[in-house]
Amino acid sequence: MTGQVEKNDLEQMMNSVHNGFMGHMGINEAQFGKLVKLSQEEVLLGASKDITFKMAVKNGKGHASASQTTAWISISGYFEITSPDEGTWNVIVKDGNNTILSQTGVKKGQRIDIIYKTGFSVNLSLDATWSESKDTTLAANIRVTY
Repeated sequence: MTGQVEKNDLEQMMNSVHNGFMGHMGINEAQFGKLVKLSQEEVLLGASKDITFKMAVKNGKGHASASQTTAWISISGYFEITSPDEGTWNVIVKDGNNTILSQTGVKKGQRIDIIYKTGFSVNLSLDATWSESKDTTLAANIRVTY
């Protein structure tokens, strides 16, 4: 019987530590599960990624958004437009209300540096305005190191 009591005491203690950790971090069970999953992937080990990005632009304006669990990582890198050849761009990238990047007059091939520390997750939005009032596809390379 004492073995059973000790096991229950240990389980209660582990649950208390677990709940205390989650309370301190301000996360719930679902978010904790995502952190566990992330810890098993390369993202917490540090790496670099090259991302090819394409966005439809209608009448000179385009918008895209994405969300991702990131677990407070610091990222650095650059954003570079690869197409179209003509014109210039005004580019704004936000994470919620935080501006990550705001650049005007960007030309094809010009690299824009990015340095940002995320929260538990990012809710990215990209708005791009082209100097031409017509339809196209904005293509870009994004290189990030974390």
